[in-house]
Amino acid sequence: MNTHDTAARVRGVLRCVEIHYRTRTRQTRDLKPVGFPVPVTIPTQNHSKASSSSHEHVLRQVFSMLSPYKAPGQDQIPNVVLMKCIEALIDHLFFIYRAVFELRVYHPAWLKSLTVVLRKIGKTNYDVAKSYCPVGLIDTIPKGLSTLVCKHISHLMEKNNLFPAEQFGGRPGRNTTDAMLLVVDRIKNAWRAGKVTAALFLDIQGAFPNTG
Repeated sequence: MNTHDTAARVRGVLRCVEIHYRTRTRQTRDLKPVGFPVPVTIPTQNHSKASSSSHEHVLRQVFSMLSPYKAPGQDQIPNVVLMKCIEALIDHLFFIYRAVFELRVYHPAWLKSLTVVLRKIGKTNYDVAKSYCPVGLIDTIPKGLSTLVCKHISHLMEKNNLFPAEQFGGRPGRNTTDAMLLVVDRIKNAWRAGKVTAALFLDIQGAFPNTG
């Protein structure tokens, strides 16, 4: 291939990249007004004694929901220790978690996890990846912080109606039965109107590892 042909091919590739970039930019610009909810202004919370007591109450709830004898993370502290000693540790945990947000620091050790690969029972062939189950083990203290943040975000999302009405997963007071009832209701309403109903179901597996 001579130099002229190579230059022509390079110009062609650059042209394709430019067209793709412009298309993506236009799509992003078109979707921006409708694709994202309006940001919600959250008032700054003070750290009064009443506020601390409220947060400590939530901390007790979070740690009481742990499975006591799950395998620990790399710090080797099992859940049962934190559950049994929560009253002695509650103040320390509260100020540690508060410091994460006020000082914007996150302990490097909390970013590490231990992944254990377990065989699935009853498989006939263990030469394929699907015959194994990876289980991620993380330390309980950062797991408690993650749970607190998740609960707080979920509360704000529910309070400000930011969830789609059709979302049932990961929301308190909603389950698979509610989702199926909604599907059945939509189908029957379409039948009553003399319409034909079609549905597309997607089953996504292995999106996230199991965290122990």
